[in-house]
Amino acid sequence: MTTQTHSLNTAAQLPDWANDLARKYRAGEANHFLLHHNVYDLTRHGAGYLSLLGFLQNAVLGNKRIVLYNRSEGITFDSDETMRAFVAQQKVADPLLNIQNASQLPRDPAKALPMIERFLYYGDRVAVILNFLETIFPAGEISYLSGEDRTTLVTLQRWMTSARLMDTDNLVLMIAESQSDVHARIRENSRLASVKIPYPDEAQRLAYLQDFLKT
Repeated sequence: MTTQTHSLNTAAQLPDWANDLARKYRAGEANHFLLHHNVYDLTRHGAGYLSLLGFLQNAVLGNKRIVLYNRSEGITFDSDETMRAFVAQQKVADPLLNIQNASQLPRDPAKALPMIERFLYYGDRVAVILNFLETIFPAGEISYLSGEDRTTLVTLQRWMTSARLMDTDNLVLMIAESQSDVHARIRENSRLASVKIPYPDEAQRLAYLQDFLKT
């Protein structure tokens, strides 16, 4: 049972999928979410349109310190303040750590995820976004994974089953276009809430075209 209030400072109007995510998080039903299907489209926000990452940061996670990770860019942050808090937390475990900017942080998931885990466990109001999840935890037989890849897989499984993490105001959003491309140990985990982002309907497409013609 969770004892920590799960808070999200969301925009006044959200699409149904985002409302569903926010409701489940606030109710303490889940703090790990897999966003899939129409993840490369634009989402309306205010008078304009944002990418999924931009929408999550601006409309859904307004009160969080946001850490983003993908294999190509490594660990990035929503602000310098979040980066400083992240590095400070790492120095508690390794006082000799000398990191001045995000480019010095590891990109390899075997090294990056344990650092993110430390911030998740000990930080407050943290949101982690793992993008292109299928490239970090690809589908396939576990026997074919390298020892390092198995360790990385166990790291995320540990997050998802952690009672300690459930008792924080922290959450993890994972993004993959197709659920089937993600390793079964992740996508079938009972602690994971799957959020399908639908393609826009005819009215939404028409509204976008009308907005586009106004510009």
